[in-house]
Amino acid sequence: MMHCTIWTEGVREIISAEDSSIKFIVSDHPITIYNYASPPEARICRYPNDPTIALKASQTIFPLNCNFCLILTNLEYAKDASTSIFRWNEITAHRQRQAARSSAPLYALAQRIESETFAFPKGIPDIETFASEATFAAYHKLMADIFRYLCRLGDHRPKPNLEAHLAAHFAKVHSTTQTAMRKSGADTRPAQISCMFPLGGIQDNNVNRLLLMSSSERHLPNVPMAFFING
Repeated sequence: MMHCTIWTEGVREIISAEDSSIKFIVSDHPITIYNYASPPEARICRYPNDPTIALKASQTIFPLNCNFCLILTNLEYAKDASTSIFRWNEITAHRQRQAARSSAPLYALAQRIESETFAFPKGIPDIETFASEATFAAYHKLMADIFRYLCRLGDHRPKPNLEAHLAAHFAKVHSTTQTAMRKSGADTRPAQISCMFPLGGIQDNNVNRLLLMSSSERHLPNVPMAFFING
């Protein structure tokens, strides 16, 4: 019954091979379980085993016939697939395809962010303290300004002067906040941040399907920016 519940709650998609010369294989045991965290050479995937369906990121692959295949993605993973390095690589590939068609906005800001080192406090009390200080509130305002600019960019031409201002403003905010954190003596962990601001934003089909299923009427069609913390 557990598997039935997982499948019933999961996100369903059907893919087609009608226009492909390569078709799906149908047999007396057609179901395959795929999980990005368990590659084919992993111990739990050795023949005749598959990753368990109960794992968060498991996807059930069921060829219906030679032309159509049903994929059931566990709901928890479909809601938040962005936390894995594999999803980040997919987004990066999307940005590269976008960059081939047009120059990405806020390039100078992205370069500056990725060249810096960020100190992240380890303790929850320190996180709460920094979050409530006016010095660190400048990050919130900066991100809000970036968000508004990117959301309006589809209907307006890029503004090089504003982009240069945002990059310079980040440098000032980052220097001030990181200095304050060092002086506080808090226990921190250094990390790098990769970022992207692709023209047109980032779309996630799993998220869009969930929004449609929830009858949501007010939501963004895409995410204007993305960040990945490595540290």
